[in-house]
Amino acid sequence: MTIVSNNLNYTVLTPDGYKHFSNIRKQTKEAIKITFVENINPIEVTYNHVFLQWNKEIFAYQLNIGDYLDHTLYEKVQIENIENVGKISVYDLLDVDGHIYYTNGLKSHNCEFLGSLNTVIERHKLEELTKSYKSPETYDFNGKLRIWEKPKKDELYVIGSDIAKGTGEHYSTCQVLKIISTDPFKVEQVATFQDNYTDVYTFSNIVYKLALYYNNAYLVIENNIGDTVISQIWWEYEYENLICEGSKSTQLGVRATKKSKSKAVLAMKKLIEDNDLILYDLNTINELTTFIDKGNNVFGGKDLDDDLVDALYWACYITEFDILSEGELRISADDDIEEGWGLLSDIGDSDEDFSWLNEVNL
Repeated sequence: MTIVSNNLNYTVLTPDGYKHFSNIRKQTKEAIKITFVENINPIEVTYNHVFLQWNKEIFAYQLNIGDYLDHTLYEKVQIENIENVGKISVYDLLDVDGHIYYTNGLKSHNCEFLGSLNTVIERHKLEELTKSYKSPETYDFNGKLRIWEKPKKDELYVIGSDIAKGTGEHYSTCQVLKIISTDPFKVEQVATFQDNYTDVYTFSNIVYKLALYYNNAYLVIENNIGDTVISQIWWEYEYENLICEGSKSTQLGVRATKKSKSKAVLAMKKLIEDNDLILYDLNTINELTTFIDKGNNVFGGKDLDDDLVDALYWACYITEFDILSEGELRISADDDIEEGWGLLSDIGDSDEDFSWLNEVNL
């Protein structure tokens, strides 16, 4: 990645005329080519390029054929085709005055300079992360489930989850981390789930199955919005490795308060900056670049989604509980692992391999 300062004061066309921008960032990354029904030039962009759709930000990887994008001449243009073009060199404008500019007539949301808006993760580390991502070994469930490493027998895992309503706005997410060691505490991202149209009952089943698959993983779920999911996992599925701050008879899961969220976020920050949290997922890394400290123990994404980051810091929150020791890093022979192990053990690359995820009542 190369960042060049706009010392010559070039300007770019925006909805409010030509505006200044601070830098140009050159990257070589996986990209897609988007063509349109209307007679306009196709455009090649990275998966994390941010367009405007009905005046709302949307990543390029979230687009589908038939979707519409905002356009300066036609108002709306319809996507005719999307294809992968491999790695290409792309140029992003940083800190555009007004945040919106035109790319081939399409409205784009500018990238802000990493670390310029009090990001939780230090700027130098964000720059490292943007170079360290790698593609999953397996995509499935229509791309919602991304796996970098299948579960290894006798390894221990923790899953953090953030829950949405499934109405198309926020995303329900899972972060699956493999616990490599506890002194120091070191974890590695092995899978993610992300979808904004999965209802809470289906999502409960997905979280439960993922936990079984990953060797009866510990589950850390906030109960402010996730009480339905938590109740189903505990009472219906009788899943015992659910982390609870209070009594399991009165307070399931963890309560998201300013204090608990601050502890979870700072745990995530320390692990990342100390190189004790290994990340591969591009979507997660992108969210971290806009995840800022708003002050007074309030954190959040800058005008973009932060649901994957939310799930990540809840997974890291397990460090606040006195349940892990070096001796517990391997699942004992007495544990009832057979129910989960092998659940997805012979998966390939076809969508059918994850058909269990599409079944609401298993």
